[in-house]
Amino acid sequence: MSLNYKLYWESWLLIPNITDESWIEWINAIETYKQRVLSIMNNDDYAFMPINTKKYNELLKEIYQEIWVDFINPENIIYVWYEWNISSSILDEYENLPKLLKNKNVSLFPFINSEKIDKISRNFWIKTTRNSFSSEIINDKSIAQQELRDLWVLTPEWKTIYSQQQAENYFKKLKTKWYDIVTIKLRRAVSWMWVFKIKTIEELEKKLYEYRNEINNWILMDWWIKGKFISSPNIQYIIWEKREDDVFIWASSQILSSDWRVHLWNISDTEILKDKKIQKDLSIIRDWIRSKWAYWIVGIDFSIFEDNNWNRNAYFMEINWRINWSTHWAIIASKVLKWENYNEKWSVINNLILPEDVSIDQFIGMLQRDNIYYDNSKKEWVILTNISSIEKYHKAMVLILWEKNRILEIIEILNSYNKQYGINK
Repeated sequence: MSLNYKLYWESWLLIPNITDESWIEWINAIETYKQRVLSIMNNDDYAFMPINTKKYNELLKEIYQEIWVDFINPENIIYVWYEWNISSSILDEYENLPKLLKNKNVSLFPFINSEKIDKISRNFWIKTTRNSFSSEIINDKSIAQQELRDLWVLTPEWKTIYSQQQAENYFKKLKTKWYDIVTIKLRRAVSWMWVFKIKTIEELEKKLYEYRNEINNWILMDWWIKGKFISSPNIQYIIWEKREDDVFIWASSQILSSDWRVHLWNISDTEILKDKKIQKDLSIIRDWIRSKWAYWIVGIDFSIFEDNNWNRNAYFMEINWRINWSTHWAIIASKVLKWENYNEKWSVINNLILPEDVSIDQFIGMLQRDNIYYDNSKKEWVILTNISSIEKYHKAMVLILWEKNRILEIIEILNSYNKQYGINK
């Protein structure tokens, strides 16, 4: 049985509201990421999508049908005119439940929660598994870390900062405690992305000026965790009202760029779950989420450091209470492989840079030329997961199904495509 069949108790109405009340709208190509929610669908699910994704959604369905994976139902997609924020577009076009959904047993499933999603839920008279108020509590890094620290979960002791003067004063205070490195963490941070190591007051002033608009929302600041950085695990669950109903989705290691500002790829890694302390912390964290009346998909991030005595310690970093950037591929992998240990042999690349003149068909041709395009008879190799960003932004997102110890071979081939065209980005 694949994970897919454990996810759904009824039909869902998906809304890819990635840019609701978020800094994320400034990311290059972010509007094309909406296509990824289609991987969550079953044939009896529904989705709102921007009208500018229609041709790509139809093409993606054809690509999946060719590899014997069929879960996108075009008749169940409701298209709206898109002006950067799909929730606003829905509210503008629909005051009540669309005719397509009349007498259907559906629940609202947004990418993230917001006040606009709450309003859509009220207007349509359909329930959602979470609301903007509980989202704000769960996603507030300082609240989560403080309350979980009180429950004996190991976390960095971040302090919330609201002004440059407060940051400078706290920096000087930490320096008097002989901390060589201090860190600042932006609100937008994901795992260790957008976390900056600061050694001098001059470095702090420069970084605060560079991200001065962030301080209006707050930043987190504290001492740098001592020891050798080992990995950044992400573990995802579906949280329900009872612990025994929780569903494990997957566990992976997140691979970041050398400057820790770009999420490059994930590789499945269930070994991290053998750590008894992580297992205990995961139970505490899931119960804490449940105590906030918050349900459905959640990603839990840790960072593992090795101390001077070679002991490895897992620090809880944050909760991503939403469809995570890597949730989609775990679900596609489960749909394709259709067995319980789908978690053992897959990886995903989020930012594969392609030459500017390569079309979708040409990219598929490159994969076929190198004999790494998905082979259904072997259930191996590369599956396209988001094609709408290829021709406009020259970025591809792909799922790799292969033995874990050989996945790096395919990643090396994929990363060579840009170099073959003499382009170095």
